[in-house]
Amino acid sequence: MSSSNEGLLPKYIGIRPPADFAAWRGHPFVYGFPLSYEWLQHRYHHDVKLQASEGAPVQDQSAYLARLAWDLSGVCQKIHRVKCTTTVVATSGYGNGQAMFLIVGYPGRKPPPKTLETFIDKLKEDYGIIEDPGWYPRA
Repeated sequence: MSSSNEGLLPKYIGIRPPADFAAWRGHPFVYGFPLSYEWLQHRYHHDVKLQASEGAPVQDQSAYLARLAWDLSGVCQKIHRVKCTTTVVATSGYGNGQAMFLIVGYPGRKPPPKTLETFIDKLKEDYGIIEDPGWYPRA
């Protein structure tokens, strides 16, 4: 992301997992980074809409999000050497109770602290992802 867009990034929201983990018993939990709707909209607007030539067709938002998810998975796999993917997780106090999510760990396979620190730095610097990582139940 260019430095001219950094000032326009959505603010930290503080997306959190559901407070009552017991209510989610039986749902698989994953570790990673919530991706706010505001962040996804910002990326689409600045990476696609503002970059399109006037009158040129604009890439469909779902196609862009699929490509972005693929890119994030690749970054994750280079750093952690495990299969990373995106999913939808349950949240507490955000939107409709769900958010897109970049999975970087599973039960028993959370990234080591140094790897997690590398993730946080890389995702913040290169993609503007600023939400805190944590354990979330898949929605």
